Amino acid sequence: MSQAERTWRRGGTGAARQAQDLYATAYLDLFESWLAVLAGSFARLACGFTCGQLVTPRQPRFAKLADAMRAARGGRRVTYWYDPLEVADRFARFFDASHVEALLRRYQDRLEAFRWIRHRISHSRDPYARAQFDRATITLSGRTSWGSSPGRFLRDWNSTVTPRERWLETAVGDLTDWASHITG
Repeated sequence: MSQAERTWRRGGTGAARQAQDLYATAYLDLFESWLAVLAGSFARLACGFTCGQLVTPRQPRFAKLADAMRAARGGRRVTYWYDPLEVADRFARFFDASHVEALLRRYQDRLEAFRWIRHRISHSRDPYARAQFDRATITLSGRTSWGSSPGRFLRDWNSTVTPRERWLETAVGDLTDWASHITG
């Protein structure tokens, strides 16, 4: 084992730690883009735009994107798009048999795991975020990440695919595939 590998396994300092932070930051950007796809697709579908798949609204179409987003909030001050079950339910309330709802329900466990990775990065001191992150890494890889470090996990190799790739690459592949399916 090289000196760099030993440093990385200990939690790292210098370049190894910076690489972990870079992976975590890249993941936050990726996940934020995924949330934007969900929110944007909802608003566009609610206004009658198509995304390559026929979607039947349960109510009259909205004239403006802002009106659709206001309806999505349902009287709350803010709308969260990171909980796949809640977002799937939101699509079900507004659309009949939406392809977005079907995708979210089909990949719910994996999306939940991706959600908790993001939550651990954003709320690093929260013990609940740590516990959920550990649960997410077990769901994805069958084991916890040493030190419950999102950056370390995202840099780690995903041995469940061939050829092997880093977990960040897996997340990029999954989320971009799903986004392209949604936007058609």
